[in-house]
Amino acid sequence: MVAPFRENTAAGRYLDRRQGDGGYMVILQCDDIADRMSRCEALGVRVINHMQYGTYDGLQLHPRDTGGAILETSCTAGNGAPDGPWHPAGAEWQDAVRTDRITAITGAELQSDDPAGLAARWGEILAVKPVTDGKGTPLLPLENAMLRFVPATDGRGEGLGGLDIAVADRLALTAVAEKRGYVIKDDIVTVCGTRFKLIG
Repeated sequence: MVAPFRENTAAGRYLDRRQGDGGYMVILQCDDIADRMSRCEALGVRVINHMQYGTYDGLQLHPRDTGGAILETSCTAGNGAPDGPWHPAGAEWQDAVRTDRITAITGAELQSDDPAGLAARWGEILAVKPVTDGKGTPLLPLENAMLRFVPATDGRGEGLGGLDIAVADRLALTAVAEKRGYVIKDDIVTVCGTRFKLIG
């Protein structure tokens, strides 16, 4: 999610094109940033931001070359552990973790007029072979999450349309959502232009 606080930013222009708030970036970890860089070069995918902060090394890729959204792939020392160091979140991010209602993000949903084509492109970049579910929806299975590619049907075009979240306390989450005026229908609540699918 992104919320620009000044005029004329790349993120702001992106949200204008998508007609309002919504998902902006998909951030994934990898084991070997040099291999990912070589793969991007071979595929003609431009790096718009190469971030290097100590043991953190990350690539943000050009959305015109990837399609869908800004794709970031990053590597850092100790990144094999879900609670390991992660520079963008700060040095003490673990102190802010709360799992009483939500325990994990388990998937992301990218919408497109060509879901299969977008899945194939992301699969090339991430070195993951696309598969389909029982309904024929293209998927990219990651180690601990799933990328799902669906038709763009909301009039907002291509982009990050939703996230899957593992729910620990559905009753409490539902109560808070309803108190704030959000409706949960078919396990989905839309917040800031993004569909959050409740899992569990």
